[in-house]
Amino acid sequence: MTQKKETPTPEHKAIEAEDGEVIGVEESDPGEITLVEGDAVEGLNASTVRMTHSSAGTIKAADVQMQQSGTQAIHAGHVDMRQSGAQLLEAERVAMHQSGAVNLRAERVSVKDSGALFIAGGQITGEQIRSRVLVGQAVQAGRVQTGLLFAQRVDGSVETLLDGRGALTLGVALGLALGLLSLARALLVRRNQ
Repeated sequence: MTQKKETPTPEHKAIEAEDGEVIGVEESDPGEITLVEGDAVEGLNASTVRMTHSSAGTIKAADVQMQQSGTQAIHAGHVDMRQSGAQLLEAERVAMHQSGAVNLRAERVSVKDSGALFIAGGQITGEQIRSRVLVGQAVQAGRVQTGLLFAQRVDGSVETLLDGRGALTLGVALGLALGLLSLARALLVRRNQ
């Protein structure tokens, strides 16, 4: 059930859950929308969105708060996720606690026991950050596990498959190996003629 119920007027558009229940009203300057206990919506556009045990398609808001919820895309000023997930997350500031994302881009990222396949941010802080690719100007964390790390400054414990220097070294080594194989093949072809 939803906490906020409004009856739409002709100037307003009703936002309904899958069961047809009105869960909010979209106005020219929408205020706060709250989704709870199984509510599901395609898209939301409001100044504040609060979600608990619910799902949404695309969210555009200044402030998004999620508790055990999921969404396809979020475009927001500030996002606070707790045990939640998103496919695409773009915001000025993101706070994640036991949450996950596929693609996370934000100026400031604060993470605790969370991760994303791709994290890009200006300042990334936290504890127990997991990602496949982490790109940031400054990374400060108790523990980071990532496949590939690109950062100007790193403070904390980092486990990485490749960092910037490692990727460069690997690229040079692979280039040399492929060049030598190509040369050997050319010599064998010439010899067999």
